[in-house]
Amino acid sequence: MGEIKKHHKEILNEKLYDTARAEVILDFSDETIFKTKKGSYFSAKKMSGICVNGDVGTSYVEIKIITEDYLKDMLGRYYVDEYIRIFGEVEEA
Repeated sequence: MGEIKKHHKEILNEKLYDTARAEVILDFSDETIFKTKKGSYFSAKKMSGICVNGDVGTSYVEIKIITEDYLKDMLGRYYVDEYIRIFGEVEEA
C-alpha cells in the first residue's frame, strides 16, 4: 500500500500556481500551505480517502493565494514554532 497524490494547478491573477511544482511548507489535515520557487505562498484544500486497492489518496483542490503578511500573522498567533522554522527567530519584547 502506498500514497497517491493528485496535484492541482490554477491560474490566478495571470500566474500559475501548481501543487506539484511548489514546496510544501505546512501540512494540516484539511489544507496544505505551499511556497513557489519565486517566493509566493498559496494554500490548497486537501481531500483524502482510501482507494479501492488500499492506497491512501490525496487530492488538492481550491487554490487560494496567501500573502506573506497573512501567513506571518496566522503562524505568529497560532503556530509559533512553525513561524520560527519558516521565517527565523524574532526579537523578544
